Amino acid sequence: MLLEKIKVSKKKNKILLTTGSFGPFHKGHLNMMLQAKKELENEGYHVAGGYISPSHDNYVLTKDNMHLSIYDRIDSIEDLIEEEKWLMLDRYEALHTPIPINFTTVITRLNKYISKHLGIDADIVYVFGGDNIKFSYAFVEFGEFVCVSREKNF
Repeated sequence: MLLEKIKVSKKKNKILLTTGSFGPFHKGHLNMMLQAKKELENEGYHVAGGYISPSHDNYVLTKDNMHLSIYDRIDSIEDLIEEEKWLMLDRYEALHTPIPINFTTVITRLNKYISKHLGIDADIVYVFGGDNIKFSYAFVEFGEFVCVSREKNF
């Protein structure tokens, strides 16, 4: 179930989301989400949950050196987030769309899903690594983001 780890607060709820190839998902990806959560909580926000959304195979398999199927990528994500009480896998983008979709579409869909099924107004906060800083331009009028530098050590 896509909502099992969401912990709603009376404060404004923030839900973290990251997308990507994740071939495979590794500790650096997990640490990026943990760092984003920590930063937002240090600023006084409530992080109600977080999602990892792996990209569609039709997009991923066009990349150089990318040969893991979505099922292998899902397994790598599930293995690393199993113990995280707030972090979940969102299979929608990878398994339920006929073609690759833009990360802003993933954000919009998740926002509607949370609103419909939980009845709350939560801010979806997109999380990405410093190598994708150009993503921030998409959020000037779209939403919130956290860019995590790869220079952070855990």
